[in-house]
Amino acid sequence: MSQSLGLIGILQDIKKDRTSLINASVQVVSLTNDSQNFEREDVALTVLILENIVEGTNVLNETGTNIIKAVDNFINVNPVILFQNQETINSSTRVLSVVEDYLENVAINPQANVQQNERNIVVYSRDVNQSTFQGARAELLIDTKRNEENDFTVYNNDFSVQPTVSQISLTMPKSLFENLNIDSEAQNQRIAFVIYKNSSLFQSQVKEMTDGETINKLNSLVISGSIRGGKLTNLQDPIVTTYQPLDEGIYKETACVFWDFSLKNGVGNWSQTGCTYKGVKDGIVTCHCSHLTNFAILMDVYIKDRIDDDHEKALSIISYIGCSISLGGLVLTIITIVLFKELRTKTPTQILLNFCIALSLTLIVFIVAAERSKTSSTTWCRAAAIALHYFVLAVFMWMAIEAYNMYLCFVKILPTDHSHFMMKCLIVGWGLPAIIVIVTAVLKIEEYGGETYCRLQGLPFQAAFLGPTLLILFMNFIAFVFILRSILTSGTKVTADRKTSGITQARRGIAILVVLGFTWLFGVLAIRDAKLVFQYLFCIFNSLQGLLVFIFHCVLSKDTRRKWKSLCSSKGNDTSSGRYHHHASLNLSSNRAASAANHADSMEMQ
Repeated sequence: MSQSLGLIGILQDIKKDRTSLINASVQVVSLTNDSQNFEREDVALTVLILENIVEGTNVLNETGTNIIKAVDNFINVNPVILFQNQETINSSTRVLSVVEDYLENVAINPQANVQQNERNIVVYSRDVNQSTFQGARAELLIDTKRNEENDFTVYNNDFSVQPTVSQISLTMPKSLFENLNIDSEAQNQRIAFVIYKNSSLFQSQVKEMTDGETINKLNSLVISGSIRGGKLTNLQDPIVTTYQPLDEGIYKETACVFWDFSLKNGVGNWSQTGCTYKGVKDGIVTCHCSHLTNFAILMDVYIKDRIDDDHEKALSIISYIGCSISLGGLVLTIITIVLFKELRTKTPTQILLNFCIALSLTLIVFIVAAERSKTSSTTWCRAAAIALHYFVLAVFMWMAIEAYNMYLCFVKILPTDHSHFMMKCLIVGWGLPAIIVIVTAVLKIEEYGGETYCRLQGLPFQAAFLGPTLLILFMNFIAFVFILRSILTSGTKVTADRKTSGITQARRGIAILVVLGFTWLFGVLAIRDAKLVFQYLFCIFNSLQGLLVFIFHCVLSKDTRRKWKSLCSSKGNDTSSGRYHHHASLNLSSNRAASAANHADSMEMQ
């Protein structure tokens, strides 16, 4: 039942004096004993009471124990209620701040410490001399006979932890304070450790997959380390954490993470930035991080079957080399179309030109900003993800337009008004992807970006990207089946030349469809046991896209080769001597006339 009336009474009685603060701390512990039945209003009131109590720094030695007991009770609140309040008033983040403020400000005698071990939380704090600091290690031991956590220990060095008997541990290196501006008159610094045995305060989502497994599943307790007055980043020596996984035998799915309060619009989320998975030994996972905060290990279905650094480096090299080759082929195709008027004025080549532009822009964004490390901020990463989403959708849309145009020519055989038809194509090819991206950005802008790659994630990826692309691939496949069937069964209705031309164009279109289709199919299949194989296939096929466009539409096209040959001959003849000028001009004119005649025959049906 709700405890709102009692909590309101406590809040009203707090007068910031010693007696009222102590009384409030006792009462809030009593009322939070029933926190499993708390409603959202109870959560909000409890947070306000704890914030008011911890502000009374002069009585923290008397209220601190009750603060931690109340937080211990608070962690038992229904996780759904906690998450809802975190989304609206940052309740979980504020409770974590209460714990941190208490450990930073409570008065501690020299050579003493503050330590408290509750059911859901363990806290420790003490002062150290920065100039003589030899590191510090905290660990929660496990009784191997009863398999229950029973002891919390902190060492005054960075080498005493025994990971094989630790449920979880964190090591601060002795170089921790070397990069700080130390006040020579104030050598003492406060260090603190906190272990959360229940992760209810660290929720980024409350959705589950159809198989019942959470998308992100925490596989350890949560441990944090801090110093008074600031955050440490880019440390010279790493913060070392060790974990005994809650679910054994799934080490390949493990990712080292920390809780980033700024993600998900302030709701918070687990992030891998600055943390490195160092492997597993004797059932204990080891992680290195370059900063101090709240740490854990995460079991994520998308991290399963992690690839090692050598394969990751090889895939990265293949991707960038392949994309560069692909981009080169596309640029040459675009130059070819733009250079020759006879090509750029025809509907099929205009469609091809837009397709090449869309694919080129996709590759440029991928090369320049697809990796999170290449962007300077979350905003730029999000912008790159939006651009990548738009241009990839545009690629598939122009491929669909090409299939539709060929369907009209070879199946329906309907005449089209050139200007109006291309105008409609431009609106659909560039406009429809824009609508999809705008709607997605308005509804789920936070899903653009990522820790490793700047791309669309989560359910929006499936609904606004994967769904439309698979639908287009399926429709294109059906269209090309009808096109080939119409061409091959046309009998005497069309001439042999027109049939040959139609088959050639259909073959080119199908080749591009197959390359693009298999590329993204391999990307979708890059999961679980076959992940590494499909990732290599994805990279290889990705490099073939632009190259095959150039080969099929430029290198293998007799008409295009004639045009380039004529152009090159013209350039060469311009530098020849005067006595050959007239003869070369006649040959050039003859070549152009023959080329135009041949092109007219081959494109008659278009």
